[in-house]
Amino acid sequence: KNITIPSSSSQISGSRGMISREMRAVPHSTAVSRSYRSIPIKRGLNVSLKASKSVLKSTRRYSSANHSKDDNSVGETYVSASSRSRVSFVTSARPALTFGREARMGAKTRASIFCICLAISTILAIVVDHNLFGRWFASVFIHKSRLPAEESRLPTPDEFHIFNDTFEIPDLASMNIVIPPKIETLYADWRIPFPALNRSDLPIFWQIPKGGFSVVQRILSQCLNLVDVSEEGAGHDEPKLQISVTKRGTRYINIDPTTMSGLQRAADLKLAESGSADVLFTPLIIEATSIFSAGYHGRFFALFRHPLERAMGIYYGEKSRDPSVKDMSLTEFAGTRLPNNELVRTLSFKSPEEDLTEDDLYLAMEIVRRKCVIGLVSRITESMLRFYETFGWHLMVNGKVNECQAQLLEHTKSAVLSLPQGKALIEIERQNSMDMKLYHYILHLYDLQG
Repeated sequence: KNITIPSSSSQISGSRGMISREMRAVPHSTAVSRSYRSIPIKRGLNVSLKASKSVLKSTRRYSSANHSKDDNSVGETYVSASSRSRVSFVTSARPALTFGREARMGAKTRASIFCICLAISTILAIVVDHNLFGRWFASVFIHKSRLPAEESRLPTPDEFHIFNDTFEIPDLASMNIVIPPKIETLYADWRIPFPALNRSDLPIFWQIPKGGFSVVQRILSQCLNLVDVSEEGAGHDEPKLQISVTKRGTRYINIDPTTMSGLQRAADLKLAESGSADVLFTPLIIEATSIFSAGYHGRFFALFRHPLERAMGIYYGEKSRDPSVKDMSLTEFAGTRLPNNELVRTLSFKSPEEDLTEDDLYLAMEIVRRKCVIGLVSRITESMLRFYETFGWHLMVNGKVNECQAQLLEHTKSAVLSLPQGKALIEIERQNSMDMKLYHYILHLYDLQG
């Protein structure tokens, strides 16, 4: 099939002689009887599977043709028979071998260059994911690879009862819910890996009232010694960002992000772009988007607590601070002073005076589903490990950190409150009907993220 032009006449005559001698040395009966074996004819000459009489006939005709005329066969000859009993002679002289080697070397070079470029592109996508290419690469490859097998589909719908009504967990991925632009663009999707090396994104923790945020804040500040942006920065008005140290030895930035004026100051001093902070704590999770930009995103994470436990915590907290609540019963407090569906209102941009709809609930669910790294007070130790892994803080964990964390978590166990009963329970559920549904949805998301 493939004939290479000889480089000299001596090669032609030598080749003819070798072919003739080797062909005559092959027994006819042997070739026929060994139908499924390979018969060697010189070092590179093989009769392949299912050799038959036609193989030898073709071989002899080819050999006699070499004696009668000056053909172009040189070098080592290969004779192979396919299932159709065809004979293919592939010859290679030194020029052909040299060309083959060069072709193989060229292919290896191209493959090596491709692998190097792919590796560089992958590193850029992970480390510099706020750039255009990095964002595209992360969203197409890393984003999808980190999803579970069913990608963004929810777990099998479950049901739970609230006010004797049945609430079925919705499949939000099929609803095409539109998240407000400032949340969509300025808070990164939790499924995209955190760029820990270039510090372009800033983890931002949502301080939910009586949601257990204080223990998370102490662990990250005291145990991991992270530079935080919190209420510790209140009272500072320096024209530049500075890192200060408290009496306890924790480090903080001279900005108070728990107020609107503090968030405005953070935006003016370009806190996110500076890369000087490790984590930010604020209850103003929606308003905090003002400090981020297209190249510097917020990484939203939070610790969630059962709404009934939160309500009890709010009641006892107000009772210890506010004299007007001191003699008020839990039922009376729940009906008059307890915040109404606080989490859903925050995430759906609704004021306390506005009525909530099912669409508001779905919007809150969608924001949490796509933007928030979820932790649970009921599984606090496991949740802290999830936060560590997500933001690269696990590299800082050692025996001393674990001991510090265990001591802080030990105090929270003694602070568990008993759930309300009777009329108080009914009133609290009525005031938090949407938050109850959101919380049960969050329980499913927690397992999904794990």
